[in-house]
Amino acid sequence: MLPPGQETHEVHCCDVQIHTCTTTCPDCGVYCSLPYSHSGPHSAQTHLSKTRCITWAATPYFTYVTQEDSLDITRELTAGNSSKAETCEICCSRKGRGHAHPVLCGGRSNCLATLFPQSAVHSSGFYPDISANLDLVECSKYWEIENWKSPLAAVPNALGLFRLCPYYCGAGLLKSYCSWPIFHSNSTRPGDHSITLDADIVFLLDRTISMISAIKSVKHAIEATLRQLRTSHPALTFTIIAYKDHRGDSASVVELCPSTGTTSEYDINKSVAFLRGLAVQSGGREQRGEVTHAIYALSRMKWRETAYRLVYYFTIQGDIDAKYCVCVGTSKTAAIRPLLDEYTKVNKVDIAAKPANAPELVERIIKDLYGNAQRNEFTLELADKVKN
Repeated sequence: MLPPGQETHEVHCCDVQIHTCTTTCPDCGVYCSLPYSHSGPHSAQTHLSKTRCITWAATPYFTYVTQEDSLDITRELTAGNSSKAETCEICCSRKGRGHAHPVLCGGRSNCLATLFPQSAVHSSGFYPDISANLDLVECSKYWEIENWKSPLAAVPNALGLFRLCPYYCGAGLLKSYCSWPIFHSNSTRPGDHSITLDADIVFLLDRTISMISAIKSVKHAIEATLRQLRTSHPALTFTIIAYKDHRGDSASVVELCPSTGTTSEYDINKSVAFLRGLAVQSGGREQRGEVTHAIYALSRMKWRETAYRLVYYFTIQGDIDAKYCVCVGTSKTAAIRPLLDEYTKVNKVDIAAKPANAPELVERIIKDLYGNAQRNEFTLELADKVKN
């Protein structure tokens, strides 16, 4: 405080021991908590609501799901609205793997896609300004450019995940993501991504007398499939369950390979030998209940806990036995159970009513495993633009 009549003083004095940085976060406006004139990027212990941002999106209106108090909450937003509903930490955490931040493109030599080709892409066609040209920048690179420490820098592995491709196959707990960097490809073809799914595959084989005209082609198709996928998809295991007609004795109508029903014990040489030894066998009077024994054996199998589960049923009795057929299973913990009335209902029947050849069978398996790759929801569709 200056004395009366004095306009200047020689020494400035205040109660603050350490002055802090006056730079604010470009997204939320929080002040940097580091000392004044500090070295290195700016940082804040906690970020605020993103009041300096508006929502940009691929469509004018959209919804997204966020988790609050352990509950999934669906929010409806309009492109152009304020992004103040979320803090910087919550926004980046929700967007997750492979997400990007938009920056207005500086054009030509200042285009971030040119300056950082591995971390940014040039884009356009976003609402609310459909004519705006944006550079979509990978999360950690965005904060680096802004000279701010990422709000999630302290979260283990978070920044590493943000740098990876957001495309995936599978669903729920069985999602398998592409392991290549973000922006390596915008394709939805599985072959353009590095995606590997662990899968336990079962061939349920009817070798009753009704299969006498088809058993040879089925065996050849399965053997060729085992050999082809051994190299291209080594994470797959195969179990063969074959059932035959009753012969009026106590002999089992079902045989398995591996015999224990443990998928991790798969051995291609043993499976090929098992296949080659199978033949149509009948007791002279065909019965319709044999498949239930095979399904019971299926229900007793020991699956790998994290593996995707597929079952293919080879028969030419589709009209009779379709209600017993088993399907693609996506449960992580529950084994695929007999598809009878007292058990779970079928959600996809996969019957080779006209037994496929090897190329068709391989194609079917790959399609069931991978389908079309999908992009992690709201990875690039939902974007925030810093207000000027």
